[in-house]
Amino acid sequence: MAWWRGMCNAGFASVVCLASVVSQADGSTANARVLGASESVLHFCEAHDPSAAAKLRRRIEELASGRSPTELRELRDSDEYRKTYGAVLQFAERIAPHNVAGFCERDATVQH
Repeated sequence: MAWWRGMCNAGFASVVCLASVVSQADGSTANARVLGASESVLHFCEAHDPSAAAKLRRRIEELASGRSPTELRELRDSDEYRKTYGAVLQFAERIAPHNVAGFCERDATVQH
């Protein structure tokens, strides 16, 4: 499983790299991680690729669908959400400018 860490660090993938971690977590942890990763990418991509950001926003709405405001607040307040959000944002901020559009578009189309 350590091979995916190298791929993430090398910049060959983006939020997809978190998939193996997310798949090992229990339901609420996985949901917090997926939501944190998605919202982090949205935050980053809003400034760089508005069309991809719109797709990300729709995907986040799907993730939030059927959840109460209290449940969403609890997910966003969790350590897993905050850790994932921060890690993905740090990763995104290191992407070379000429690769940002590809990162945003790729993450806008990945299903978690």
